[in-house]
Amino acid sequence: MDYRNIELKFERAVVHHLKPIPQKVPFMDATSGPFLYTKVDYLLELYDSDGAVGKMPCTPVMMERIFPQIFNGEKKTVGQWLQDIRWKLRNSGLDGDTARELGRLEYAMVDLVSRKAGMAAHRFLGSQKDWVEVYGSGGSTHLEGNELAQEMERFLSFGHKLVKMKIATDFGRRLQRDVERIKLVRQVIGPDIGLAIDANQAFTVSQALDFARMVEPYKIAWFEEPIHSYDFRGYKELAEKSPIPIATGESFLNHYLFEAAEDAGVRHFQPSPTNFGGVTEWLLVSDLAKECGGTISSGGPPMLSTVLVANAKGDAITEFLEPCNQPLLDYMDIKPERKNGRFYFPDCVGFPYRFDLERLNREGFLLGTTYYRRDV
Repeated sequence: MDYRNIELKFERAVVHHLKPIPQKVPFMDATSGPFLYTKVDYLLELYDSDGAVGKMPCTPVMMERIFPQIFNGEKKTVGQWLQDIRWKLRNSGLDGDTARELGRLEYAMVDLVSRKAGMAAHRFLGSQKDWVEVYGSGGSTHLEGNELAQEMERFLSFGHKLVKMKIATDFGRRLQRDVERIKLVRQVIGPDIGLAIDANQAFTVSQALDFARMVEPYKIAWFEEPIHSYDFRGYKELAEKSPIPIATGESFLNHYLFEAAEDAGVRHFQPSPTNFGGVTEWLLVSDLAKECGGTISSGGPPMLSTVLVANAKGDAITEFLEPCNQPLLDYMDIKPERKNGRFYFPDCVGFPYRFDLERLNREGFLLGTTYYRRDV
């Protein structure tokens, strides 16, 4: 049964407000940082009229714009809820915070209905496997020498067959340093492990092409977001001229932008779960990747992206940005098994994204809890 045809009537919600959880180490990319804390500030528990619950991270946009639309006593299918809210709130932007939060609502609804069905979310959506391929991601731009080498060696200890590192240090002003860092990582991981690089949109087209040619000898698997994410003309030129495959999409919020990227010649798509328009949109990108012979790598919270990657229709892999993601996993009461370059799903119904609220409260990270009910 298509989950979008399942009817739901929402009765109440509980929202937990979290103090930012510190990372064990700072993290920097081409243009931002140091990042010192994780990004989850609110945790949503959304209850239907049967008392079933769906849980997902959220932002104040959920309380301010989405709750007034769903706590109205109406009963609709998941698909109807998504369509009606999207167009009622269209003036808030179809490619902004409201669209992103509507995606989080869909994740919460999928969590809820899969729990009601007594199934793990990845199985509920149709996957026949209980693991996904994962690559180790880090390589903060402030790391070099032994620190960078040790991080990459750690990724290899988990059996990852591909690693990713940040480049374009200081807005792309230290290119020779980045080349040396790439050279070092290739020496550490050897010739057979994949190596991807991520510029976080810091380059111009000409700079990106020059850099791609500089590092081509190091067998780069893909060059991620080398230029502004909406510069589709630029991506067309890169797709035609770059000796390294180009990847983009972490900033996109709907599948239409991936169609534009595909028209530009990009064949590596990167929809990021909590920075995207929802499960339906993600699966449409998966359809597009299969049609054009492309692939998907999906970042964000790994225990959300893994569920979708497990249901991709073509080649797909999950990013585990260890410096930023591991602190969140440490505070979850169920955890995936990480070995052989894979995440193996824990035995639970719904999404495997469950925080240990008692521990968060005990350690001072639970700032407060707010309760919402529909008007009777």
